[in-house]
Amino acid sequence: MISAHSSSRRWLTHLCIALAFILYMASADFVFERVLTVENESHLMEMELPKESGGTIKFGIDDISNTKIMWKDLGKIKGWAFVAGESARNNKTFMLLTSGNHAYIFDSFTDLRGDLPRTFNESDLFLENAGFISFFAKGLMEDGIYRLGICIKNDSGMHLLYTPQYLTKEKQKIYRGFLSREKSVPLIPETDGILTSIEVINSSIERGEDATEIKGWAFIDGIDATGNCIYVVLKSEHRIYFFDTVLYKRKEVTQYFHYKGFNFDHSGFTSHVPQKSVEKGIYRIGIYIETPDRKELKFTDKTLVF
Repeated sequence: MISAHSSSRRWLTHLCIALAFILYMASADFVFERVLTVENESHLMEMELPKESGGTIKFGIDDISNTKIMWKDLGKIKGWAFVAGESARNNKTFMLLTSGNHAYIFDSFTDLRGDLPRTFNESDLFLENAGFISFFAKGLMEDGIYRLGICIKNDSGMHLLYTPQYLTKEKQKIYRGFLSREKSVPLIPETDGILTSIEVINSSIERGEDATEIKGWAFIDGIDATGNCIYVVLKSEHRIYFFDTVLYKRKEVTQYFHYKGFNFDHSGFTSHVPQKSVEKGIYRIGIYIETPDRKELKFTDKTLVF
């Protein structure tokens, strides 16, 4: 007769073996993606990045898509980038993909662009070398929404720009842009603790769907913006929606409100609200901010018609 204790111990052993196998397969997939490369595949880099260079980098992103080289499914980023006023002859361009705590840097190879010297009327800066293509292994990345940065190494050093471009990695697929997700958030009374500015309200196409872009900055007065969760709120007479946002740095907000003595760098947000997810009506736009210790809600004077 098998005792209950023996049966329980055997079940626990099987569970541990199963978990170990899952962890092994996950690590094996990572090794597979990183070690078994194909021709022209980008390398996952480990490098120290410089401070952001701002507007010194000129760029254009022509394509963000899925592709295949031989047997391997890869993501593809194609475009051009150069440092304004500097030769692109020896450019080396890197793609930086950042999402929360995840950051991936991939190198690229030169894609000759004879159109760039003509477009920018520069014949002496070797802008034909400013084109790039990066084929990267999607299996090395966690699922999520990533902001695209461009890092250029040239004769004068390293230069970095975080672009307004985003991509979504989901179930081994890459999509240009992102769609905000509706969230279930308990409604609280409106408060007066938020300072915010809605700077952009535009129609857009994201992942093949009609969307509305809402972009700006927001923070709770009196505390650092680091670690904030910001939601866009849409309220009509009959419905209320909360949509998540992607955060990005707005150092100029901290500089403008320097007299308050807090860090508001992480106050920037952007949201792409899927239009099919919202019932027809007129909506006031609000901002909801959640921190570990506080929850604040404020409605602005901006409205949207769906």
